[in-house]
Amino acid sequence: MEPRWIVFLCGSCKAAYGKSRSSKDMRCTHCNHADGVIISRHQNAEDARNAITIANTPPEIKSDLEKWIKNSESRNSSVKITNIDGNQVLTQSADEDGIVSLESIEITLLEMRAEIGADEFAEQASAAGELLRIGNNLWRLV
Repeated sequence: MEPRWIVFLCGSCKAAYGKSRSSKDMRCTHCNHADGVIISRHQNAEDARNAITIANTPPEIKSDLEKWIKNSESRNSSVKITNIDGNQVLTQSADEDGIVSLESIEITLLEMRAEIGADEFAEQASAAGELLRIGNNLWRLV
């Protein structure tokens, strides 16, 4: 069976992002450039999300995050929660200055066993006026 999810690395902003194989728009979700290179393919969105998280994680904490994800997966036994409190996610993800990173959202969503990915959550929160983009994978709480 052919993988349903593709993970790309953007040639412009160097951020990893994922798309469904059936998606017509393969541009980067961070900078909107179309020069992404495929770095992996996955059967399900959760595996693609984990690959994106690892690819976008700074090298100095990458191995720790990989271990945490593996331990978390084995403990949580794939029970996913569809309804989450967006304000709680944002509050937990923000630092003391109200700055939210894609990685902090991803970690919070993983802890909550949420079905939604960090990219999608950040896009929806931005569209709802809850987050203001201040940089690559960085937002400020509004």
